[in-house]
Amino acid sequence: MVNLAYHCSPVGNIDKFEPKVSSHGKEFVYATPYKTIAYVFGIEGHNDFIVHPVIDKNESMAIIEMCPDALDRYYKNKEAYLYTMNADDFKVRTQWQGEVCSDEPVHPLNVVHIPDLKQAIMQEQENGNLKVISFENRNKIENMDEVFAARSLCGILNGSEKVQHNIVVRRKGLENKEIFKNMKLYVSEYIKNLSDKKVEPVDSFSCIVPKFRREKFMQESGDDAVRELMVNMFYAPLAKAPQFALEIKQLNNPKLTEKVIQRLQKIQQLLSVEHTNNMIFQKNNKCR
Repeated sequence: MVNLAYHCSPVGNIDKFEPKVSSHGKEFVYATPYKTIAYVFGIEGHNDFIVHPVIDKNESMAIIEMCPDALDRYYKNKEAYLYTMNADDFKVRTQWQGEVCSDEPVHPLNVVHIPDLKQAIMQEQENGNLKVISFENRNKIENMDEVFAARSLCGILNGSEKVQHNIVVRRKGLENKEIFKNMKLYVSEYIKNLSDKKVEPVDSFSCIVPKFRREKFMQESGDDAVRELMVNMFYAPLAKAPQFALEIKQLNNPKLTEKVIQRLQKIQQLLSVEHTNNMIFQKNNKCR
């Protein structure tokens, strides 16, 4: 029996999928092992800021609306085509368990016409395969606005100048303004708390400065150390910023702390610049 992978597209009659450069910067054909999740990717220009799929460690699945009425506005009455492929043609190449990739062309085994993507998604929920979480409830399980703000800041941190510009423009163009607001809050809170020269004792260090990395952060202040520490900062809950800033200062590496502050100030400046090219978000928002 052939193990299957799935690819949903608004385009029918595709007899061969060619690898294309996408959000990971490499040429891949993308698919998912989960038919239930595949429908999410069936619209033109899908990205996680419209609907975000989630798979937990028990393989329970959910999709979260990241903008108001996302399913009605982007999926209702939209037709698509669900392609089945041989899963052996794909490998896990990214950190998300919901996608597999191939760097070679892939021929589909079969294709099924989906007349209404929203209806297909809701049917998956009715069958018990999926939970749909509305925009209004998006932060009840986890603060998704913070999660996406952190992810965006990491993109700015690691990206080229052009990538940084595009991220800021796209996030400003989001209907969910809380994400961009949280990006600015993360940066301002860490600048404020790291710039405070007062250093209070810390009873115990948390995961932002894990024990096996503490020695590195106490001794190094190069770009790699700055980037690694800042990624940890951004992926920590915003409410923990004062505590984590204290931990960073407790490392007693003022050069590292100063470089982190300088990097944060550059990001803050980038976020405060008025960008007018909002069409980048509208025209170039395809992630897969």
